Formats: sequence, C-alpha cells, structure tokens
Amino acid sequence: MHDGEKSGRRRIGQDTYRMCRTRASVDLLADGMKRKLTITVDGDLLPRAKQYARSRGVSLSSLIETSLRELAVEDAASFASRWRGRFQEARRDDGRYEALARKYL
Repeated sequence: MHDGEKSGRRRIGQDTYRMCRTRASVDLLADGMKRKLTITVDGDLLPRAKQYARSRGVSLSSLIETSLRELAVEDAASFASRWRGRFQEARRDDGRYEALARKYL
C-alpha cells in the first residue's frame, strides 16, 4: 500500500487526487420508498456541496434528490421544444386536407 492510499489519496502521475464516497437517499418514484445510493464525487467537491446544503438548511441527500427531480422535469418539459418547427402547415390544395376539412369542419 502506498503512503497516499492510506490517507484516501491516489497518486496519478504528478498530481494527487482524492476521491470520496458518500451515501445519499434518493426517493424512487416507482414505489415511493427511499433507497440507499452510493455516489462517488471528487474530494474537493464534497465539502463545498455539504456547505451549500447546510447554508440552505437541507441535508446533502435532500439536495441531491431535489436536483435529480429538477433534471427529470427539465427533460420532460423539453419535448415541445424538440418538436417545435418540425411540422409544416398543410397546403389547402392537398387532397388529404380537403378530405379532413369536409369530415371535421
């Protein structure tokens, strides 16, 4: 075992990186029960994330869960933007348009 490994540090070339593991509970929408999830984050990010959560009066788990929920909502809302401008207006001299107009208008 290298000296760096004992302290949780791993030497890569000339740079030293520290990786930390943290546990976060994430609410799964399928059954509504909380599940444990292990995520790996950069060692420099973890203290800043904890401080950010603390300054807002929430747990780190809650912060991660809220962020994941917001990402899921953004993806669902972007459906309209993905299809905007993809359809062309039907030409009135098109036989299909005339048939639909007779049937529904």
